Amino acid sequence: MYTLTDYMWFFMIYALIGWCMEVAYAAIDRGVFSNRGFLNGPLCPIYGVGMVIVIFALTPISGNVFLLFIGAMILASLLELITGFVLEKLFHTKWWDYSDKPFNIKGYICLKFSIGWGIGGVFIMRIVQPLVYKFVLYVPKKPGRIALVLYTILFICDVSVTVGQMIKLKISLLAMERIVKRLKELSNAMGEEIYDGVMKSEQNYNKSRDELLEAYSKYVENGYIKNNRFMRAFPNYKNMITEKSKSFMDKVAESNKKFMDFMAENIDNKEKDNWLWKK
Repeated sequence: MYTLTDYMWFFMIYALIGWCMEVAYAAIDRGVFSNRGFLNGPLCPIYGVGMVIVIFALTPISGNVFLLFIGAMILASLLELITGFVLEKLFHTKWWDYSDKPFNIKGYICLKFSIGWGIGGVFIMRIVQPLVYKFVLYVPKKPGRIALVLYTILFICDVSVTVGQMIKLKISLLAMERIVKRLKELSNAMGEEIYDGVMKSEQNYNKSRDELLEAYSKYVENGYIKNNRFMRAFPNYKNMITEKSKSFMDKVAESNKKFMDFMAENIDNKEKDNWLWKK
């Protein structure tokens, strides 16, 4: 059903979505900004690989919610277990640790997140994936292929430099290191925007909740005619959410424009840079 190009798009899209989710989860769970993931750029490859596997294996049974849940839970948990084990053996570092969670296996996987992967798999396959596929279909072929090639080059550069730094290869990848540095700056900027958005939303939610509770108490005590703040709070809260969403999307668009300007700059100056490995 899907072509190789489609799967490449799926990998990039879900790797980016996964990275955004990781940053948002860290902000909610620990109240701090954390540039999550294995790479410098705003991608979590495990999410991209996981969703490609899930889409490839579970599309034929996507009509059965129960089988889809079980399949997504098993596939995602196996991928997380294998990836966590391999990364720790190769680089002696854990990128995640569920040792403090009940029903965990060596800290690589746990029941709570396995169930979460199953629920998330159902949600994505039934709701998100059809929208993602429509987006991929609407992308013009030639510009889309050029964008995929550029993203692939950036991804390879990021992986090469990251792995090289971890295993301490004695080579200097000048052009790659420059690109990866800019990718790190871009992902930090994007991550900070996500973190700020989550924190401000949480603060506004708590403030609005307190106001609603206070207004409701007065509503109960004095009656609606004497105090109608409770009813007015709902449209105000709706307007606040709309304004915050628009502000966030404007910031995302600005980050995307900076990224495209960066790509154009590097393409124009490629003759000036040393794009070969320097021993």
